[in-house]
Amino acid sequence: ALDDVLARDHFVYFRPWKMLRTYLDDELLAQAITAVTARSQNREFAEALVDLTPHLSGRLLAQALAATVDISDEDLREVVLRALAPHLPEDLLPSAFTAAEALSDPDDTATVLAALAPRLCSDLPRQAMHVISGSSDARALLAVRLAPRLTAEHLSDVLAEIPTIHGDYRRLHVLTALAPHLPPELMHMALAKATSMTDSQPRAKAVAGLAPYLPADLISTALAAAIADDWDSTALVGLAPYLPADLMPQALAAASALTSDKSRAAALAGLAKFLPAGLLPQAFDTVPHGTSPLAQHFWKEHRQCCRWWP
Repeated sequence: ALDDVLARDHFVYFRPWKMLRTYLDDELLAQAITAVTARSQNREFAEALVDLTPHLSGRLLAQALAATVDISDEDLREVVLRALAPHLPEDLLPSAFTAAEALSDPDDTATVLAALAPRLCSDLPRQAMHVISGSSDARALLAVRLAPRLTAEHLSDVLAEIPTIHGDYRRLHVLTALAPHLPPELMHMALAKATSMTDSQPRAKAVAGLAPYLPADLISTALAAAIADDWDSTALVGLAPYLPADLMPQALAAASALTSDKSRAAALAGLAKFLPAGLLPQAFDTVPHGTSPLAQHFWKEHRQCCRWWP
């Protein structure tokens, strides 16, 4: 079967290596890798490297990486490098890093370095951030993967570039992924980037995503941003567990003033679990009895509140 596969130049409907790989012993695997790497410019045989990679070790991984570096099609080279990344031994990581750096598309470089990120040691994570230039999206993707190992200076640089990332939902992803790793002194900048988004939904989600990590002195700023949005309850609900008692009346008033019945019900339900006992009647008085859309939404969102209903 192996001889038949190696005799072909292309495969029309399937990738036979996925079926063969579990049946190849070390000798046959070495034979397959030698044949495949000799024809790695052929897309099907380059894809064979991807299929065989989880079964390689030692010398065969080095052989596969050397063949990958020589693939002329950069898109294909990126795919194979990304597949090899989790399996490479430590002594091959610098070579893989150099191969990623040599890719001309910064997005491809970032994707490969992101795959290598959990394996990088010493100064390589910081070097990786310097490698990516000219593409804020690519730097942000890489920063998300490297965040636990980046310095405050690098994290500050990534936050500064967030407005240049394409699309508020991408900015939301980067902010919420970085949030657990940001030092307190950078949370003010992170919150400012969240509240500067133009689209209300990702803006509210970003404020909610930052809420667990905000220092106490920024909670009132975040609440003000949530109140400024009179349609979406996401930020108010996300902030609710972290609001001090003196801000609860302000949050309740904002929830009661939301223009959407569904959002108002969700905000009131989210706040009810954290309101001081003295404010609960005011919260429930906002929700009419009966079968109004607001009442239906409220009970759907927070059925357990019924034990407090007068």
